[in-house]
Amino acid sequence: SLEHRLRTNPNSADAHYLLGILDADGDAPSARAHFRSYLDVAPRGEHAAEVRSRLAELAIREEARTTEASRLVPVPSVEGRRP
Repeated sequence: SLEHRLRTNPNSADAHYLLGILDADGDAPSARAHFRSYLDVAPRGEHAAEVRSRLAELAIREEARTTEASRLVPVPSVEGRRP
């Protein structure tokens, strides 16, 4: 498994890349960690440009979720309060 490969070789760029791909839709923090590890190990690797793009996409998704969540938070009413 990929996890076993990372335990035996924590600098496996391929394992970090593939785990990042697998985690991207379900576990964004884990995907980001694996993608960053990939870039630490292989900053000019075969998938470096794609990994940078995927990190940017994850950041955009997180920003969109944060923005949407802030719209759903109720704002306390100030009516009836004295200044």
